[in-house]
Amino acid sequence: MNNKKKPSNRILKRAVPLFLIVAVILSVIYAHFDNLQYQMGITVYEMESEKIDRELTVALVCDLHNHRYGEENSELIEAVKKQEPDIIAVVGDIITRSEPDDISVLRPLLEKFCEIAPTYFALGNHEQAIVDTTNVIEEIEVSGAILLSQEHEDIEIDGNKIRVGCLDSNPEKGCPGRVFLDDYSAEDEPYKLLLCHQPEYMHYFMKCEIDLVLCGHAHGGQVRLPDGQGIYSPEQGFMPKFTEGVFKSETATMVISRGLGNAIWIPRINNPAELVIVKVS
Repeated sequence: MNNKKKPSNRILKRAVPLFLIVAVILSVIYAHFDNLQYQMGITVYEMESEKIDRELTVALVCDLHNHRYGEENSELIEAVKKQEPDIIAVVGDIITRSEPDDISVLRPLLEKFCEIAPTYFALGNHEQAIVDTTNVIEEIEVSGAILLSQEHEDIEIDGNKIRVGCLDSNPEKGCPGRVFLDDYSAEDEPYKLLLCHQPEYMHYFMKCEIDLVLCGHAHGGQVRLPDGQGIYSPEQGFMPKFTEGVFKSETATMVISRGLGNAIWIPRINNPAELVIVKVS
C-alpha cells in the first residue's frame, strides 16, 4: 500500500495560504488608494478681466458620483463655504448612472449651496444617461439651484455684469448647442461664464468669445503618472491632454476640474479629488 501524498495535494496546500496572503495584500493596497482618492484638495486659479470691477469668486463642483464627504456632504459644503464664492457652478455628474434610483445626494447638497451663493447646474453625461430624468430635474429645481440647458441668465454681482450659460453634455449628438454658442458669445459684454461638463466640446466653444468655461468629466485621467499626465479619459483615449488645469485660446479660457468622485472600480491613483476655485479680478 502506497501512503505517499500526491504532489498535487502538497502544491495545493502551499498555494492556498499564498493566495490568501496575496489577496490580503492586494485588498490593503486597494483600500489605501481608495482612501487617498477622496482626500479632497482645493485648487485656486487666479485670472484677470477688464469686465470685472470687483473680484469674482466662482466655486467649481463636479463629478461627485454619489460620494459623500461627511454626513450629507457636510465637509464639502463647509469647504465651499470657507471660500466665500459669489457663484457656485455645478457642472454635472453629481449622481452616477450605475445607481439610477439613488439621487438622494442631489437636493440636500444643492440646498446648502444655495444658502451660500447663487448656484447654477449643468447636466453631465451621467445625469443624461438616466432613462427618465424627470426626478433628477425636479430635485435640482426644488433645491433652488438654477438648471440651465442651452440657455443663459444675466445677473449682476457687486456691480459685475455676468452672463451665466450652459452648453449641454451629450456626446452621442456631437455638439447640439452650436446655435446657442453663436448667440451666447455674440456680444462682447457682459462677462461670459459658460458651464459645460465635457471639455471635449472645446473645439467649438474655444473658438467663441467666452471669458471663462468651466468643465469636468475627465477625472484627471483616472491614474496619473508622477509628472501629472493622466492615463485615460473616455472620449480622449489614452494619454489625454485635457484632464485638469487652465487652457487658453485667442478668444476663450477653459478651466477643467479633476472632480470629486469616481464612477468606476479602478481607484484614482496619484489623482486626489479637488474642489476648484476661480478668482477673477
